[in-house]
Amino acid sequence: MGTIDKNSGNHIQLFRKKLFPVLGIIFFLFLLLPIAAHCFLLRLDDRGAGTASLQFLKLPAGARSVALGGHTITTEEEASTVYWNPAGLAGIYNYKYAFTNSEILGEFRHEYISAIIPWREYGTFGLSANALGGNMDGRDANELQITASYLDLALGAAYGVALVRETVFAGVGLNLIRSQIHEASALGYSFTLGGMYLFKKNYRAGLTLHNLAHGIRYNTTTQPLEKLPILTTIEVGKIPGIGPWSWNTGICTNEGDHIVYGGLEYNIRKILFLRTGYETSVHPDELDLSAGLTLGAGINYRGISADFGIKLLPPLGNHIGITIGYSKKGKGALTEKEILEQAFLKFQEKKFTSARALAERVLDMNASNWKAISLLAKINKELERMSDEILSLFYTSNTSGHSVPVFENGKTMGGLSRRYSKVKELKSLYANSLFLDAGEITSKNTDNNYKPVIYKVIEKIGYDAINTSIAELQSLDSSGKTVPGFFSLPLIAGNINHNTLADRVPKFKVINTSKGLRVLVLGIVMPAQMSPEHRFQDPAQAIQQILMKTKRPGDIVVVLLNGSLNNARRLINTNADINIIILSGEQRTFEGPVINGKALILCPGATGGHIGYLSLSLNNKKEISAFSHELIPLDKNIVPDAEIDSLLGPITVKFQGIDILPIKDTYYSHIFPFINSSDSLREGRIYLKNIQTNLNYRLSEKDAKCSAPVIAHNSQKLAYTCSENGKKTLYSQNFLTFVKVKVSRPGEHILQHRWGPDQYWLYYSSIIDSTWNLFKTTSTGAHPENITKGRFGKVSSFDISQTSDKLAIQAFMHDRHQIWMGDMQLGTPVRITTENQNGIKPLWSPDGSHLAYLVNNPKNSAHYNLEIFSLADNKKQSVTSDMSIQNYSWSRDGKTLYYAGGINIKDLNKYNRETGVQHKITSSLIWGIREELNPRIYPVLKQDGVLFEAVSDSASKIIWVDIDNQKEKILVNMPGFNFLK
Repeated sequence: MGTIDKNSGNHIQLFRKKLFPVLGIIFFLFLLLPIAAHCFLLRLDDRGAGTASLQFLKLPAGARSVALGGHTITTEEEASTVYWNPAGLAGIYNYKYAFTNSEILGEFRHEYISAIIPWREYGTFGLSANALGGNMDGRDANELQITASYLDLALGAAYGVALVRETVFAGVGLNLIRSQIHEASALGYSFTLGGMYLFKKNYRAGLTLHNLAHGIRYNTTTQPLEKLPILTTIEVGKIPGIGPWSWNTGICTNEGDHIVYGGLEYNIRKILFLRTGYETSVHPDELDLSAGLTLGAGINYRGISADFGIKLLPPLGNHIGITIGYSKKGKGALTEKEILEQAFLKFQEKKFTSARALAERVLDMNASNWKAISLLAKINKELERMSDEILSLFYTSNTSGHSVPVFENGKTMGGLSRRYSKVKELKSLYANSLFLDAGEITSKNTDNNYKPVIYKVIEKIGYDAINTSIAELQSLDSSGKTVPGFFSLPLIAGNINHNTLADRVPKFKVINTSKGLRVLVLGIVMPAQMSPEHRFQDPAQAIQQILMKTKRPGDIVVVLLNGSLNNARRLINTNADINIIILSGEQRTFEGPVINGKALILCPGATGGHIGYLSLSLNNKKEISAFSHELIPLDKNIVPDAEIDSLLGPITVKFQGIDILPIKDTYYSHIFPFINSSDSLREGRIYLKNIQTNLNYRLSEKDAKCSAPVIAHNSQKLAYTCSENGKKTLYSQNFLTFVKVKVSRPGEHILQHRWGPDQYWLYYSSIIDSTWNLFKTTSTGAHPENITKGRFGKVSSFDISQTSDKLAIQAFMHDRHQIWMGDMQLGTPVRITTENQNGIKPLWSPDGSHLAYLVNNPKNSAHYNLEIFSLADNKKQSVTSDMSIQNYSWSRDGKTLYYAGGINIKDLNKYNRETGVQHKITSSLIWGIREELNPRIYPVLKQDGVLFEAVSDSASKIIWVDIDNQKEKILVNMPGFNFLK
């Protein structure tokens, strides 16, 4: 067995990364440029025109180039790049094939075949075959009339490589040539050298030398070598595919003649292409003025392309070309992700031109890659910033104690560890930018034990200035003591006269940028936002006094305002010197700045889900001449900082005691909500139980009468109802930050509620204006949508499948409660119960394959039995036949039902729908009389069991029972009654 050299791969990498570029640059600078200059200068007259043989080597390859003035050495990115400029191969990463058939002057047939083969490690290779053949009339040595056949053929190979990644390219091509005319033949070779340079604004410059060779000699003559038609071409062009327009223009020396040409291309969705161009000689000729006009069109769909091009040559005829091409991604080609990673790396290294070329290549591969689009926008802004005087400003606000991500719009957003990671990245990219926070770092609901950790993290983020707001003022007491870490923050308090603040917190900050700009930042709190015990100055008056003493001509004035949009507008109207206001206290997200006169008003929304970015262009008078704006989402694409996570970890464990796990692990979340009440009416205070720490956390107000808590682990939210003015009102509450939001509308009475499968939408049945319907809304009560719209009568109970997007409802119509099921909009509903049945309380199995519900007992209409409907075969299965069922739930695998039922006293039972076996799961030896209600599967220490209520006359407990051995464990035994729902 042989040995493996572990360093061999490193040697290959070193050769590819170091030696290739060095040799290429030497080749480009010391060989290609001098040869090109020599060839170009030797052809300043036309004395050599028409003296070279093998004229087919001058014919354009590809119908696209025919349509664009006959030449495309910078904008050709198809298989014919092998001919036009082998340097362009280095920018092609897909396999490409093309066949071109041309008719010239109605007499000659020209064929060109080419293929491009990318090799990820070493560059890109190309192969080609170029042929011109046919028959022609002539005379032999004896002056006899003959028909002679001819065939000119060139077989080519080419190679292109990036000398400086995505900026400088070089390439070389070799053609093996065979020419035959009647009985005379010749063999020869030629070289093609090419170079290309990518510069700003998506433009390229190219230089090529075609047909460099000693010459060619036919086997029937002793004459000297016949020279080949050397072509020297210089061209600039705009890269195709970046926007709808591309163009190219250049000059080509052609046997002493100088050809000037240009072409223009317009694409519609990169599918349909329209082209035109013109080619003319700098020396006068006898052709019509229209000679040299080129036209063409093409279509490209899913890698298959067809192109047509025509060059007018009146009165001689035309040159017509048709190309069929195919492109596919090669296994060796870089993926979108890999190219994008390179682009981000170049961006971080501040090599913006290279980064832009890489990002644009990704968009060529996938125009919908939003990461590349976002990066390209940042690159362009950075390039603009380098050329203009720019002030870059990043801002946040309304964190409101949200130290961990929250679930919004179907995804998790925010979190201080993500914010820290992003700010750290932004500071490395935008070294001279300002980072500001408009306030509301914590909220009035944030525990004082929680605040020091938040302040420590905010301090590490490193803001230039932070506004003092109502939540921070509540950290102060009358003796001047405050929460640890408060005064470590870069706070400003422009209109607060609190004694402690006046001594230790400045009213404003003056920040000098590296470009000599002065930014004056003021912190203002509106009186309405402040608690009465804190003295304050009128905001407009405070701003005016600060500016009169401090502002200089050319200063940019930024106000961090703890107030509303209307407050901001009033302040701007009373002081024209304000340039920018950043809001806290305003929960709305401003997608772009609100323009008020010459000032901009900004707000990144609530819960710390975004970082705002504002870039200002300033004229020579230091006035804002233009701006650009972006909201940077703090989503899952940002890797949280491990150090910040370690700081925040104790908060989650100690103060909340809650593990946040994804929805698929809901059963292993170790927390559940319950109600503690002084009576048996199932209304009281909402608590969370953490069975790992054995701690209970109260979420609702102390004297609230609330019920029906339903948890959404992914969004860290709880939905529940509270009795208010004779109606049940729906609330949602974040159980980490304790922020509570009213969801239901005024006058609405909630019957039942459920989280949707994504745990973002809330579904609820309610009565409003005497109508009973099922609604869908966000966790904040926004965008309510009526799903049933009165179609089913009175809708009360319902259930949603968490895996299969199915909905089931209980509706009262024609003196019957009926069970219906359908999709999430009930577009094609199916009734499950029969006309003579009453059906209530539908419940989907976890996999959505079965629907359970209760139907009235024929023997006693007041009692309900349990029934299962199978979607696979539309069959019904009776679980109980002579028992009154109170409530029930499914096992995780959907094979077992746990139900509370009985004739007088309710006991817990289980039923296996596959075997039909059912039995009691709690022990008969339990002392005392109790009812067992609301069973639900719940593991303790990864052991499956059933959580249930054990209700007696004077109290109730929440108990967990092991399914296998019937051992019970009391989890909640607070004084009074404890309920699960």
